[in-house]
Amino acid sequence: MAEQADLSYTYRLDEATNRLHHSEGDKLIRSWQKLTPPNFPTSHFKGSYYSEEIDHQILLQVKDGKLTSENPLLDALRRVSDTIFLNMASFTVLSFQLNDENEVMGFRLDIPGGDRNLRNLQIIRE
Repeated sequence: MAEQADLSYTYRLDEATNRLHHSEGDKLIRSWQKLTPPNFPTSHFKGSYYSEEIDHQILLQVKDGKLTSENPLLDALRRVSDTIFLNMASFTVLSFQLNDENEVMGFRLDIPGGDRNLRNLQIIRE
């Protein structure tokens, strides 16, 4: 049996919204938003941070273009927006807060599951 091309799949870029639409016939299957380059390099977020609530210091470094830490829940953080980083394995989210001069003040840490369920933990830059 020979393979046959499926011509019902289409991809269309909507330039007004910067979205790529994947359709099958008249049914929208998936849509992607075109990302704009971040305003700051990843190195903008490296440094020493501290949580008074759990009395713990976190050192963030850049390795191979990704934000990393010695803590496995904060390793290989993937940038998903200008100020938000995500660990894909644990779904740990770091949401950085900036002041009016765009200096990093700290981040909010969310670890959604397992035995380390933390929400809205404030970590301050030292």
